[in-house]
Amino acid sequence: MATLILLVLGFLALLLPLSLSLFALYRSLNHHPKSEMAVLVLGGYVSVLLVFASLYFLFVFIGDFVDVRESNSYYHTEVERMRQRPDHELRYRQVSERAFSGMSDRLWNGIEQRYGPLEDPRSGPPSPETILQQSRSAQSPFDFQAQNRLAVWFDCLHFSTVTIATLGYGDIIPKTWYAKLAADLEVLMGIVFVSLSLGRVLGGGENGA
Repeated sequence: MATLILLVLGFLALLLPLSLSLFALYRSLNHHPKSEMAVLVLGGYVSVLLVFASLYFLFVFIGDFVDVRESNSYYHTEVERMRQRPDHELRYRQVSERAFSGMSDRLWNGIEQRYGPLEDPRSGPPSPETILQQSRSAQSPFDFQAQNRLAVWFDCLHFSTVTIATLGYGDIIPKTWYAKLAADLEVLMGIVFVSLSLGRVLGGGENGA
């Protein structure tokens, strides 16, 4: 429920400034020369890009937290089965609740992201022994990765840029329904924004050049 409330607040925080920006731009284009119109168009376009980048950052924060929560719960269940049945082999978790795939840096880490001193994160998930040890550890099951905030923000800015420009590189892909919905809205809003503003700038206004 808390996750849903954060998502609703995020979308509301997005729609209000974007709606006001589009309305103000539409009204102001009739009363400025073309040189100032171009500045307004560029400023509005960049504003939309930054607002969506901030929304994607919120999605990464929520998605990584939910993914760690589900991962910790899954491995605690697996470890409990191993204790009850000595012949039970640890089965690695195959699903992900992250908002985007293609982002290597995370904002939250859990049991699945803790490795032994001789283990290489690039080689795959931790060994069953490491997961078993971490599940018994008194360490907090949620580790916020503050050092990754800037890297994640730039990933979100990059994704917002290629989305609003409809480039679609495919290096970062939305996976959850709310991330997909936001990306679709950004594409549509970018098309409407450009069509409206450039149409009025290139088509001429009441005040001419």
